[in-house]
Amino acid sequence: NELSEKDGFYRVRFTKKEVGVSIQWRVRNYVNFIFNNQDTILLDNVSFTSGRPENQKLEKYTDRYDTYWAKHCGTDNTRQQEMLTTKYQEYCLAEIEGNDGALANTFLLASSQMDITAFPDAFDKVVNELKKSSVRPTYHSTLNEVVQLYSYRSLEERLNGWKYLAIAAILLNMIGVALYLKKRKAKSSSSLSALTKKETEVLTLIKAQKTNKEIAAELFVSEATIKTHINNVYRKLQVNSRQEALRYLNS
Repeated sequence: NELSEKDGFYRVRFTKKEVGVSIQWRVRNYVNFIFNNQDTILLDNVSFTSGRPENQKLEKYTDRYDTYWAKHCGTDNTRQQEMLTTKYQEYCLAEIEGNDGALANTFLLASSQMDITAFPDAFDKVVNELKKSSVRPTYHSTLNEVVQLYSYRSLEERLNGWKYLAIAAILLNMIGVALYLKKRKAKSSSSLSALTKKETEVLTLIKAQKTNKEIAAELFVSEATIKTHINNVYRKLQVNSRQEALRYLNS
């Protein structure tokens, strides 16, 4: 019960008691396997027995990787190393495409050191398998971050190709707004010029937040006359209230 209920990679190392355990990566004194707390596995020296097909695949892939790495490190010929890497990656790619073992495919993806820019479909396939499978969430989240980062960069590159078009659209929009404001300002000036002297005085007092009674007292006329002036102002400015008239003045 100390182990996870979800599948994960495990490694057991073996050594002689008097030697001590080496954790050097290339020292093959270990067994890799996929496991959860419901599984049973038989370990015998550096071999193991498991009833899970995915573990059988993982054992095959580990042996294949060891063979590739031994040949790769056994030569200083750069060209030959590149050919070995290409051949191993082709093998891993074919295996990933041919089966749905989420963690076994993750091992292939990692051990082959595939470039996501060259094999994006393989990365997407493994990410989707990890998401659907009963495995620890950390495997999916880690690989998914890599894929999302690559997708973001790809999108960024595409957007860079459109940036001049976007800038042009923004400039055109700004020009359109400027012309609209200029036209509106001209229309506003024209409407204001249509007001009589008395209507202009009334509008100025409206802007000063005066009431009809206060405006009438200040201009020495009746409130009925002020209402007439206000209605004329509304008609000429094409507004319906004091608030709209004030917004018109501030626009």
